[in-house]
Amino acid sequence: YSAVRKEYFPEDPPASTAVVTDLLIPGALLEIDVVAYNPDN
Repeated sequence: YSAVRKEYFPEDPPASTAVVTDLLIPGALLEIDVVAYNPDN
């Protein structure tokens, strides 16, 4: 994760959080929580 992230964001990367927890959907391999900002809206 960190190595690939540094390729895309070599300086001043956006904030991120990684947490190990039980997934909300049984059988899911990944859970993503996103907050986005669109300056045009």
